[in-house]
Amino acid sequence: MTEAKAMPAVQVVGWTSIEGSFSGDGEAGSGGALLLGNGFSSNVWSEFGYRTLLERSGLAGPARDVFRDRCNFETVLAELSTAHQIVGVVAPNEDELLRRVDDLAIQIRDALLATVGKVHPEANRLLAGQKPRGNFGFVGVPVQVLEDLAKHMPRYSRVFVSNYDVISYWAAVHAGVADLFPSSDPFDVGLAEHWLANNSQPKIFFMHGALHLWRSLSTNVEAKHTANSSTLLLDVIKASVEHPDRLPLFISEGSSAEKVTRIRSSQYLSFCARVLAETDTPLTVLGQSLMDVDGHIRDAVELYPDRKVAIGVYVGDIDDPDAAAHELAIRATAIRGRLAKCRDVVFFDSAEHPLTSPKLRCG
Repeated sequence: MTEAKAMPAVQVVGWTSIEGSFSGDGEAGSGGALLLGNGFSSNVWSEFGYRTLLERSGLAGPARDVFRDRCNFETVLAELSTAHQIVGVVAPNEDELLRRVDDLAIQIRDALLATVGKVHPEANRLLAGQKPRGNFGFVGVPVQVLEDLAKHMPRYSRVFVSNYDVISYWAAVHAGVADLFPSSDPFDVGLAEHWLANNSQPKIFFMHGALHLWRSLSTNVEAKHTANSSTLLLDVIKASVEHPDRLPLFISEGSSAEKVTRIRSSQYLSFCARVLAETDTPLTVLGQSLMDVDGHIRDAVELYPDRKVAIGVYVGDIDDPDAAAHELAIRATAIRGRLAKCRDVVFFDSAEHPLTSPKLRCG
């Protein structure tokens, strides 16, 4: 009988004890790679949390019932994908049932995109640290969130983002982190490859697309929305919904396999996937638990088993310090089991990292 492989050991450390190995010496681009997930954005703006998004989505009837007591859109979409496959095998002639399953998935994907846009804050609302004091104004020292993020993001040479909002994009603009789009001109993979190879400027990659990216239905061109002194980016994004030829470049499929299919059909997203797969530097992970719905990202991380990986774990929902430390170990153990091929993985409380500090919370 073959012996089961032992669970990799879980090591919890303080962020400051490993910071230099991951985010460099403080100079722009001196650090390794950074992977940001939805937890990064929901730390800044709590309405990006899945529970709030579900409450604000307006989903009703079967599209709401399929969530039961859960709130993770991607988990539900993955289950609907599995349901479609099962029905297709056991009852391939049930066209009406297949159509209903597909319609539910479309409703939920559309609701996710629309709700992220609806709850998204304007850049000027990203101010944290002020607390109300009755009718006499505010107390506390305000934190200019985008400026604070911009101090720390460019320490990493490559920033990979798996969520859809534009907080990380705004921070990148503030920080001078390149997104490899030539202004509002279409994405040019040859130019992007040249910049990647010949420019030391830190760079950001939107692995699953984002609200500010779009694709042309007629030409398949991909580009980004831009604002100017008289127009807010979010207004441009919302107005683009009515554009007959532009679709959001936004991957919200539930399963990893479906995401990969969509990624391969996009020149920009497939470029981002290639860059992640080629990146072997130390990796910091924030707000991303590397679950099966993001198995393609996890697979890319595991291509380099010996590289250092540091994963921030959120325990801000637990007040008692001892209970939080215990829960951190439990949550870290679950994530460690998903990265069995990686040999050098450590965990830390995400609140210790300046990009996921609770001081950045705005609402």
